[in-house]
Amino acid sequence: MADHSTGPGSGVEPVAAPPPPSIDEAMADALRWSKADLVAAGGDALPQLGARDLGSFAGIDILADADDGLVTLAADATAEGAVIETFVATDGSCTPMGAPTALVEAWRPLAAALAERVRAAAEAAGIRIADTGYVTASLTPSDQILGDPHLDDDQFQPSAGLGLVALTSTSGGTRVAAEPIDCPTPRPGLPLTVPDRVIADFAAGSIACHQAEAGRIVLFPQFGQLHAGPRLVDGPPGLRSLLVYRVETIATAPDRRSGPSAA
Repeated sequence: MADHSTGPGSGVEPVAAPPPPSIDEAMADALRWSKADLVAAGGDALPQLGARDLGSFAGIDILADADDGLVTLAADATAEGAVIETFVATDGSCTPMGAPTALVEAWRPLAAALAERVRAAAEAAGIRIADTGYVTASLTPSDQILGDPHLDDDQFQPSAGLGLVALTSTSGGTRVAAEPIDCPTPRPGLPLTVPDRVIADFAAGSIACHQAEAGRIVLFPQFGQLHAGPRLVDGPPGLRSLLVYRVETIATAPDRRSGPSAA
């Protein structure tokens, strides 16, 4: 029998596994800010921080190696639209809010893995997040995915943290704005309103963006960040599998001398 041992005395040098991708310092700094800090940093414009890649995510296509029963269930469930489940994700548990169907059980370990990956990355970067987050899992027919630009959180509560979003999908193509946009600052408690011309510029590709690849985790702040999923309505038929993790961040004392960056 061949000896595949490694380490001192084995004659074989161990191969170190590469560290998981981390959240860079600029994004980590931004995720420590309050909503008021972000708005103040932009002056007359609203900063757009782009997205950060946290590496590949195996298994996002839950139907790739599924048995016929799950494939049939998915086809039946999505015959008239998207099927969606939300999981409550804490440190060490991931609990579905709905009934434990076969689809939910297929999603559960993936939802837990996504939440754990992002929580570990946030902790390593010194970002304080809430104990409880939420993972939304969905299967959506491609002919219903329009890719409309939007804000995930538009509520201006000055002292609240920005929150973070991390997603992974079978389709890729999610775009996140990476240059400041015109957006009037509302009074506290009121929503941000992105002008129609800014939405049109984003849709036309006139605003710099970071674009996500299929099967990878991308992370960006939740508050005030213009983004859009891919437009699949005109493409070939199929189902998009998507996981989205959202969790509140806790604002800590920021350094206002330099604004956050999309770099």
